[in-house]
Amino acid sequence: MSPYDQFNEDGAERLRYEFPLTAESRVIDAGAFTGEWSARIAEKFGCHIEAFEPIRKYAEVYRQRMNGFRSRMHVCALSDRDGAAEIVVDQEASSIVWGRVGRDIIPVETVEASRYFEELGLPDIDLMKVNIEGAEYALMEHLIATGWIPRIRSLLIQWHRFLPEYEARYEGIRAGLEATHRLLWDYPWVWQAWERIEA
Repeated sequence: MSPYDQFNEDGAERLRYEFPLTAESRVIDAGAFTGEWSARIAEKFGCHIEAFEPIRKYAEVYRQRMNGFRSRMHVCALSDRDGAAEIVVDQEASSIVWGRVGRDIIPVETVEASRYFEELGLPDIDLMKVNIEGAEYALMEHLIATGWIPRIRSLLIQWHRFLPEYEARYEGIRAGLEATHRLLWDYPWVWQAWERIEA
């Protein structure tokens, strides 16, 4: 059985919403799209969510969906650097790093995650969801290198396999995460969750 089929067989979708959060928790939704995940987290816990979605039309749907919740939308892509990039617009599969030929491509803003988190005044993050279609490698490498990873209590990550040398990069990131976090559960290349190791 494939990890995707196992994920569905186990009813593991529920795991994406089972984290130790409260109304005071700070959550990052990187790759927020139109806000389905954020809305369920907000309904369950009432926490504050900082959402990142670089495609404006999806960000506007997010804002409408999240009206009344404690959420703020940032129309940019979390990254390892400030600047600009081109993104292929393809619903939930929209990507900065692949699928360029013959597709709808638009410019978007990228922001250096560590700097941006400091500007937002985040002392730490209770949960960070990452689903950014291949750009997760550069982002996670950046958060490890800058020392931000220990400040994130829980991580929910979807990894993608269409980048060159993705396996080696994944193994390097996993080793970095294991220094500060433990793997809670893993459906390979579907979803995985990490929890910070508390002293």
